[in-house]
Amino acid sequence: MTLARDGQVKPAGALAPLPVHLQKTLFVPLGEEKLIVRYTIHNKGQSRLQTRFACEWNVHLLGGGGNEQAYYRVEGQKLENGRFDSTGEVPQVQQFHIGDSWIKQDIGFSLDEPATLWRFSIETVTGSEAGFERNHQGSCLTLLWPLLLEANQSWNVTITCTGTSAS
Repeated sequence: MTLARDGQVKPAGALAPLPVHLQKTLFVPLGEEKLIVRYTIHNKGQSRLQTRFACEWNVHLLGGGGNEQAYYRVEGQKLENGRFDSTGEVPQVQQFHIGDSWIKQDIGFSLDEPATLWRFSIETVTGSEAGFERNHQGSCLTLLWPLLLEANQSWNVTITCTGTSAS
């Protein structure tokens, strides 16, 4: 499935916005626990585009309250707090995993271009007789890439997500 949209980006200090074309292609190989997502950005403007591209993923894996069985793991890096409801920023990420060993789920993410990974807990606030309570609903992970596209130039990135059983 391919989704596409024409839009504009107005870089800081620019006099006018630059036209861009964004395309997102989703592919699920038959018989595999895999999702392949490919983003393509095309600078349709007449001048250089310098900005950031970010894609956001919101995932729920029963991982709130500091649950040690729910995790983030980044290949080649030790996280200060790798719990699923943790907050952090990790630069130069090319492979990482999220999962929950109690429900035996692991999702591996592989990026063909290194990105900065932002992660934080998604929480709701409710009122009760005891006062306000925060409840973990899931985790948001955002992948960021710097973009520098000359006029009429394109950039793309592929993200491969693979599901496996966690031990």
